[in-house]
Amino acid sequence: MFCFMQILMYSSFDPQLPKPIAFSGWKHHLGFISYACRSLAGECPPGSLARQCQEIGGSVIDLYYGKLTPICIATQIVDEVLRLGVSTKGLYNDWVLGSAQGYRMLTLSDSSVWVLRLGRFKERYIHIHPARYSPSCLRVRATTLKTLIAYLMQNGIVCEQSCIEEVNTIRQTLLNLPPLTKGVLNHRFFTLAKYVNR
Repeated sequence: MFCFMQILMYSSFDPQLPKPIAFSGWKHHLGFISYACRSLAGECPPGSLARQCQEIGGSVIDLYYGKLTPICIATQIVDEVLRLGVSTKGLYNDWVLGSAQGYRMLTLSDSSVWVLRLGRFKERYIHIHPARYSPSCLRVRATTLKTLIAYLMQNGIVCEQSCIEEVNTIRQTLLNLPPLTKGVLNHRFFTLAKYVNR
């Protein structure tokens, strides 16, 4: 079982995952985000919540919504790296750098595709994230993901009928983001809500 309050202190990787995997469920795993936020709903002070969301960064994020847990994903990748004979840091680095793209990709048991890069941490040198346009993945703006996390942490649940005024209050007061306006019912936030509630 994940210790979610401990995970709130980390942004670069989830410490409960097996080494040498560096993976942030807060950025790339919708099931983890949904469960963690619901478990902590109402318990995270607004200042801590705002800081957590800031750690997500900017730009766009590939978000996995499939059935594999973070531990299952990490275990499958570790098993495949072992099978390929590139499990030590030196062999892994050579393998990744030997690719013209500077990264490698692996397909897991559910057909989702994962990118493997060089990690920044001594004991977590396999940095993973979902591949762009992989099965069971969505590409979302970081601001949309931050909005979802903040909304879930405040309310514990999100639905397609969630009041846009509530969403905008969270965006403006906690995240310092502009309100949603044009085409709001088609906004990616409400698409994510459908996946959270599956």
